[in-house]
Amino acid sequence: MSAVGRDLLRGGEASPRELTVRAVTVGCGIGALLAAGNVYMGLKTGWTESGNITSVLLGFGILMPLGRLLGSPYSTLENNVTQATASAAAGIANTAGILTAFPALALLGAPVPIWVVVPWGLAIAVLGILLALLVEHRLLGREQLPFPTGVAAAELITTLHARGKALGGRLRALVVSGTLAVTWVWFRDATPAWAPAVTGWPGTIGGAPAQGYTLGIAWSPMLIGVGTLIGLRAGLSLLAGAAIAWGGAAPVLVREGIVPEAGFDPLVRWLVWPGTALLVGSALTSLASSAWALRANGSRRGGEPAVRRSRTLGAGVVAAGLALALVGWAVLDLSPVVTGVSVLLALPLAGVCARVAGQTDIAPTLVMGQLGQVAAGAVAPGQILPNLAANSVIAGVS
Repeated sequence: MSAVGRDLLRGGEASPRELTVRAVTVGCGIGALLAAGNVYMGLKTGWTESGNITSVLLGFGILMPLGRLLGSPYSTLENNVTQATASAAAGIANTAGILTAFPALALLGAPVPIWVVVPWGLAIAVLGILLALLVEHRLLGREQLPFPTGVAAAELITTLHARGKALGGRLRALVVSGTLAVTWVWFRDATPAWAPAVTGWPGTIGGAPAQGYTLGIAWSPMLIGVGTLIGLRAGLSLLAGAAIAWGGAAPVLVREGIVPEAGFDPLVRWLVWPGTALLVGSALTSLASSAWALRANGSRRGGEPAVRRSRTLGAGVVAAGLALALVGWAVLDLSPVVTGVSVLLALPLAGVCARVAGQTDIAPTLVMGQLGQVAAGAVAPGQILPNLAANSVIAGVS
């Protein structure tokens, strides 16, 4: 957690409790339910839920009354630990490849037993945690990226634990905006003619209906909320990217016959690659420039302690990568070369994913995994297991 986030959650408490048994235990219980739900929802729809807001509310509802009964108040930082534990557990299905590589192997007639999934997922999780610690200072401390879901969770925690005028103002804003969102979505889904989910763009583009290029306005309170949290600059950047891709490049693909017809599925298979190149190129350039600045001004950015911490984490990343290669070789009979290439690619791509999530609240983990499959195809052409394993490593670490 950044210093700003810690100060926000600390509120008026002088020395609140934080990492407690009850906070972690309840977080694990909530996380187990969220993880099971994500496996079902992910395999059925391809979407998962981080569960941050849900776990904040459930943790508060369970432990606040219990704390009052026992004379030990449930603090804001404990609530944050509960939601962090629960959301981490909720994401393990993505981390361990339960929604990507292993279902694909099962569909291909090669199901993987649970005793293989557990060490594989654990090794990927450890590597991802170490990489997160390595980029934490850059993304949270120096650049102060918004991470909209984290901001929303922190604001909800402080509202639930607030007292007096602070509680009244925040609670009114929460109740009014929540009521408006519930009312709109209810009428939107119940009476789509009166409150459509999407208003399509009128007319045609290149002889095809504009709606075929998915151009229109989505009347979603969730998207309005995300836009509020990420700010005007990031929102305009997303709008410009969508206009260039779907209003400019997509009609050209259809007109030239590269894509047979206008539609989301056939077009996104082409548009994902330039979009990914822009993501990766921008993030890597930023990381490279920051590394140069850090080297030139090390004494002003943390000095020797920061350097020692980076070296320690770097050594941990190397050790975790070697452990992952060993696990892959032992349980999946996977060549260490393939695992090594996947780990090397995961280092920058996971940083890209973290940066995009911090700026837009969208984590392109699946796209990062697909890039890993491309690399694995070059290292081990025609082999299915290395291809899917590379996807699992990069998407899981991201």
